[in-house]
Amino acid sequence: MKKNFKFTVLTLIFSAFLSISCKAKNKSSSEIKYHLNLGAIGFLTPSPNVTIANHEKYFEKYGLTIDIQNLGDNTWDPLTLGKVDANFQGVIQELVLAANNAKITFFAGTQSGGVYIGTHKDNVELLKDPKNWKGKTIGSLILRTSDLALKDIVTHQLSLEIGKDIFFKAIDDNPSIQIAIGKKAVDIGVVNPEFVSLLEANDGVVLAKITDYIPDNVCCRQMAYTPHFLENRGAYVAFLKGQILAYRDFKLDQKKSIKVLSKAFGQDEDYVISMIYDGDQNANRGYNPDPNYNGVLGLYNTLYELGYLEGDDVRPLPDFYDISVYAQAVKEIIEEYPNDNFFKGLWDYFLEHNNEYPDFEKNYL
Repeated sequence: MKKNFKFTVLTLIFSAFLSISCKAKNKSSSEIKYHLNLGAIGFLTPSPNVTIANHEKYFEKYGLTIDIQNLGDNTWDPLTLGKVDANFQGVIQELVLAANNAKITFFAGTQSGGVYIGTHKDNVELLKDPKNWKGKTIGSLILRTSDLALKDIVTHQLSLEIGKDIFFKAIDDNPSIQIAIGKKAVDIGVVNPEFVSLLEANDGVVLAKITDYIPDNVCCRQMAYTPHFLENRGAYVAFLKGQILAYRDFKLDQKKSIKVLSKAFGQDEDYVISMIYDGDQNANRGYNPDPNYNGVLGLYNTLYELGYLEGDDVRPLPDFYDISVYAQAVKEIIEEYPNDNFFKGLWDYFLEHNNEYPDFEKNYL
């Protein structure tokens, strides 16, 4: 099974995804009410739910067409300028920008989990107990979700003070972290599943998953350009309804979904199983489209506590986080499929993972 991350291959994956996204335009214009221009990071595996929804024409079902643009590493500038209607990859940079008055509205989830914690094989016995992390150095991609999650773990769960009891070393990219682990330049490092082979080639081993410490660790979110979001709410509801149907397929019809994703991503089915489905090989990646306000609030609070959000004009999270569009989408799907318990389960999940939102009980219970 091929687990090494190959940028040239994943560029082809994204090209395949783009070709699928264009098929929605075959629908007659009289039946289409909405259109969204979406941005994505070209070298990351696109959302399985969006891919499946395109293949099954679920977006068309709700009168929506989409285009997806490869924005490279920087998805936030086109979003804040309104050059795209929404992104479905990224979270931390966008949180900082939105808190500082950028026109970004968070409205749904893309991915959770998906990060290992690695160390050199000589350190496993010592560091498998996090009580022994004191005085150690962690190699991290600064201001990435994994970085904030680890800082949350060490400050709140281990009660360690960053810069005094434990240290973070900024490293530019994932491969360099694995090499640093091998050279013992850091004691602990974050490891994306695609780089486990590189970690092992450098005498490193997986120590734990981030989800061992934060079971529902949020990652990429779906974000909209605020003016478009307010003007065209129905398009975003349709976008989420298509994803919700696709998520049901993803969870309950895995055989078909694996074939769809394998073809779209240009990879064999073993790759899809390991990197998309198998929690033991992908660090418990999940793809629930729920906004999970509670989880993102934890990231926001960590950013604030560590001084990344400063000034009197910093906006509170509810000012730019909308859970109502997703709630509407789920409710409409339940009305359409009243006997399907899967969708009722999504509503239960919504109630559990968004109940810290202001006036939640008044509006949703």
